[in-house]
Amino acid sequence: MSYKPVNYLEKGDLVYILCTARSAQKDSLQPAIKALEQQGLSVICGDTIGKIEHQQGGSIQQRVDDFNNALSNPDVKAIWIARGGYGTIQILDLIDFDVLLKYPKWIIGYSDITLIHSKIINLGLESIHALMPMEWTNKSLANQSSFIEVLFNPVVKMMVPNDKGIKPQEIQGTLIGGNLSILYSLLGSDDFPKTHNSILFIEEIDEYLYHFERMLYSLHRAGVLSQLKAIVVGGLTSMNDHDIPFGKTAIQIIEERTAQYSYPVIYNIPAGHVENNQSLIMGRIMNISIEESRITLTQ
Repeated sequence: MSYKPVNYLEKGDLVYILCTARSAQKDSLQPAIKALEQQGLSVICGDTIGKIEHQQGGSIQQRVDDFNNALSNPDVKAIWIARGGYGTIQILDLIDFDVLLKYPKWIIGYSDITLIHSKIINLGLESIHALMPMEWTNKSLANQSSFIEVLFNPVVKMMVPNDKGIKPQEIQGTLIGGNLSILYSLLGSDDFPKTHNSILFIEEIDEYLYHFERMLYSLHRAGVLSQLKAIVVGGLTSMNDHDIPFGKTAIQIIEERTAQYSYPVIYNIPAGHVENNQSLIMGRIMNISIEESRITLTQ
């Protein structure tokens, strides 16, 4: 079956909000729903919104059914996952992602949703790493506006300073990755994204520095880091240490673990658990143009 990608949303298109992990109440989603409706989009909340089973937005079966119903609905053009947390792994193997080949649509989210991005990438499809409706009011107006813009015109362009003195060059590769802890949890499974000629994006929040290093060692030992074209690093937010300091920052850990590789590592990408969480298109080719003073990333 041939796959026709969803290139953009149009006014009147239907966006479906659901939970794959932690619970979300409809009241907390209203600012995000209103923002989409003001742009002419239709929004419906799935059966998991308002459901609570311990920490999760419903039982495993309820979350599976809600996701599969959204996937199989040809009128749904985007599935926007309400929030992250923990729980997506519980349903990952029960979701019929092959339906995307028949009814293409954007899947949108980040953090715990790294699991779904990786699954979709291995199907040869694209998804959007972006903010989620539960956190809409915590994001900057610029971030909100840029998210809306990407929905209607999924093109990415970011510029960061070349403050590490990376030599000028042009790089191209498929963008993979997401939250490092979630990516690390996929090691050894069929859902870990293919790394050959890829650009790896990583971000992290609330992680101990020693464990951050352990994860990068593990990626290195598994051969994940050896075939990349570049690494792009987003937010490294609220990293933790002990009373006796670990002795390295998160950036120093990355630099040590990647020193043997010839590809560049680019920092301060405005994506991840940061206020300005700009959208990225996972599974799409990223072009990186490195100049003397700046670095431009486009998709």
